[in-house]
Amino acid sequence: MIQNKQNEPLHYILLKLRIIKIPKNLFLMKKCLLIFAFLYCCNAPLFAQSKTELEGKMTELTQALLSENVEKLRALTSTQLSYGHSGGVIESQKAFLKIFEEKINDYETWDISEQEISYASEDLGIVRHLVNGSIWVDGELRKLNLGVMLVWVKEEGGWKILARQAYRRP
Repeated sequence: MIQNKQNEPLHYILLKLRIIKIPKNLFLMKKCLLIFAFLYCCNAPLFAQSKTELEGKMTELTQALLSENVEKLRALTSTQLSYGHSGGVIESQKAFLKIFEEKINDYETWDISEQEISYASEDLGIVRHLVNGSIWVDGELRKLNLGVMLVWVKEEGGWKILARQAYRRP
């Protein structure tokens, strides 16, 4: 550090000689920074609430699948639904609900683990998780070990599943 004979640092000397100046708006800059930090911190609870909302919707979905509650499943899914099964079958909302209306399959267990929730925007969420479950199909109990991704969209004032894709895990 450069110093003069009185051991004053260079920046102090330059301030005394008025070669450099402290900006008059330094207080304003500090105030703006403080406001920005406050607003940033205030958004954290809003984001956490959205995460909690989707966690709640996932619980509702699991309960609706297990109880075969067609009306609840209709309320949780978008009319634009694209529902992909691990075997490659893709269903619309109408085809997805028909399985429950006609009792074609019966979900016995549906255990979710390693759930991760992220957001592409304030009205578009992505949920990834693993499922260990069992389902009755044509009188036969089948075990499931799946990875699942769901895309949730906020429409009509609530979160709805827009797309779902599952894949088989070893």
